[in-house]
Amino acid sequence: MADEFISVGSDGTVFEPRENGRKVFFKFQADPIARSPSLSSKPSSPWSSLVCPPSATPGTPCSCCKPLKFGEAFPLDLNSGGGPDGLVYVPSTYTEASPCPILVALHTEDGDAKEALAPFMQCAEQHRILLVAPDARDVLWDCSFEGANMDASFIDKAMETAFSRFSVDPESVCLSGISDGGTMAMALGLRNSQLFSHVMAFTPGTIDLPCYQDGPDIFISHGTSVPDREIDICSQQLVPKLRRCGYHLKYVEYEGSERSPPPEVVSDAVSWFRRKRVGSWIGLDSLA
Repeated sequence: MADEFISVGSDGTVFEPRENGRKVFFKFQADPIARSPSLSSKPSSPWSSLVCPPSATPGTPCSCCKPLKFGEAFPLDLNSGGGPDGLVYVPSTYTEASPCPILVALHTEDGDAKEALAPFMQCAEQHRILLVAPDARDVLWDCSFEGANMDASFIDKAMETAFSRFSVDPESVCLSGISDGGTMAMALGLRNSQLFSHVMAFTPGTIDLPCYQDGPDIFISHGTSVPDREIDICSQQLVPKLRRCGYHLKYVEYEGSERSPPPEVVSDAVSWFRRKRVGSWIGLDSLA
């Protein structure tokens, strides 16, 4: 791939197309853009080593290689030195002939990729969505974006792997997170609207977010009595500010103290993600 930029976002951010349709992304406050490597050489791990026939050279990519069985979660296997990694879930109805939506799920503080995937797996089967759940580099996600950001870089790497291995619709990319992961999803998703079409934040924390042009659609949910998460800050400060910025936003409250949303809220959020936007409205509480 030629080392040149050919696309500029509405806020001046420069993007470079990849051979799989995905754009380079992640704009930091200290650096205009963190560029990722070309995908001209696809990684051999994790999937190429799973089901290659005995005649294939171990560790060598081959066109016949696929996950052992769709409908299961597999390790991302991106951390050769051990430590936090992540999971990818491929719906059983996946076919390369039909690009599927992708949802990136960020776990809670002290959580992990398995926890992040669990609420979405049934909906992923129903709506044929590829799930990617990277692990945070530390206990908490780094939402500061001041200079180099290891979490953002690893999310980038995880998505790069998914886009290079599977047939993904680059126009249907959702970044989701619960609690601390929801805060990270907001911070990262709004900065990268050219990549993420949708952002889901379940019980997010407070964060100072500027208005970005042409931002993603946003779904926010919050429990009525979640410890250490004041619902009034979310419903009376964060949500109104985002609507004033012009974002297409749906806000849902549910009874309870759990940070993770109940199944009906998850189902509502995923259906919202897969629903086509109707009209040119701004700031409505639901989609037509």
